Amino acid sequence: MVVILAASWAADSAFAQFDFGVNSDSFFIELSPTDVPGPNQSVVARLSGFSFDIDRSQITWTRNGSVRAKGAGIKTFPFTTGVIGSRERLSVVALDADGIRHEAELSFTVAEIDLLWQAETSVPYWYKGKALVSAKSGVVVSAFPNLISGGRKISASNLIYRWTLDDDFKQAQSGSGKNTFRFTAGFSSGLTHAINLEVSDVSGNITAKKTININTINPSVSVYEEDALSGPKIAFAFGNNAEATMFAGDKKTFVAYPFFFSLAQNLEYLWNLNGQPAELGEPKNALLIEAAADAGGRSSVSVLVKNIANILQEASQNFSINVL
Repeated sequence: MVVILAASWAADSAFAQFDFGVNSDSFFIELSPTDVPGPNQSVVARLSGFSFDIDRSQITWTRNGSVRAKGAGIKTFPFTTGVIGSRERLSVVALDADGIRHEAELSFTVAEIDLLWQAETSVPYWYKGKALVSAKSGVVVSAFPNLISGGRKISASNLIYRWTLDDDFKQAQSGSGKNTFRFTAGFSSGLTHAINLEVSDVSGNITAKKTININTINPSVSVYEEDALSGPKIAFAFGNNAEATMFAGDKKTFVAYPFFFSLAQNLEYLWNLNGQPAELGEPKNALLIEAAADAGGRSSVSVLVKNIANILQEASQNFSINVL
C-alpha cells in the first residue's frame, strides 16, 4: 500500500507525525511498499506530484541530516529504517532546469505492533497445534504495541486503538486502551478476514499500523483406536477410507475427536455401521465394535458430527474394518 505525503500538509501518518518543508508546488515524497515501515525494514522513498522536469533536475536526498544521494533525476532513494523509537528524517531538494528550487520533507518515529489471534474453537487435549477458525466461530485478536517516546515505552493502556474488520471501522471496539478485538467469523469456509489496527499516542505524534489476515476452514473429525490404558493411538487416524484390522472374537473401541468446532458447542455424533445407525453407549463419540467368533470380511463405518448450536459446523469421516 502506498500513501502520498504532501509537503504542504500538516497531518499525521502511520507511525509518525510528518513535518513538511516549504516548496513552491505540490512536490511529494511517498514510501513503498508501505507507508508504515517498522524497525529495520527496507523502504523506498519516491518523488511524486512534481510539475517540473524532474529528469533534468539536480536532486539531493538527505537522511537524518546527512546527504545520502545526489545527482540528476534521482527520483528514488532506498533505505532501511532504524530501531524502534528512532526518528527518521528525509528531505529532498530539487533544482530544476530553470534554476528554481523545490523542497519536500517528512519525518516519522519508528514503531511497531504485534497482533496475535486466538480462535474460540476446540481441539483434543493432546493436540499440539493451533486451534483454527471455522464458520461462525469467535476470534479474539490481541495487540502488543511498541511505541516509544522520550526513551520510554508508552503503556498499552495509554494508547488509542482503531480497529477495522474487512474495511469496516469498528467504532464500538475502538478507543483508549482497547487493545483486544473480538469478532465472529463468516458463514463459510475459505473466507479470509482482514484485521487492521492503527495505534497512536494521545497526542497523535506517534502512530503504528498492522494488518493480519485470518482464514476460515471447515471443522473436521478424526477417528482413532482407543487403548483402555494409554488412550487414543494418535499416531494413526482412521479416515478417507482407511482400513482397520480385527480378528474374529476381538473387540475394539474407536473414538471420534472433533477439531475446530466452536467452544460453545452441543455436539451430536451419528455413527453408522454398514449403512445402518449403530447402537451407542457412553460417551457418544465412541463406538465399540465386537467381532463375533465366526465373523469375517469388511464392514464400513462412518461418523457424522454436528454442532447443534451452530448448523454451519459439521464434519464426517468414514473408514472400514476388515475382520480376519
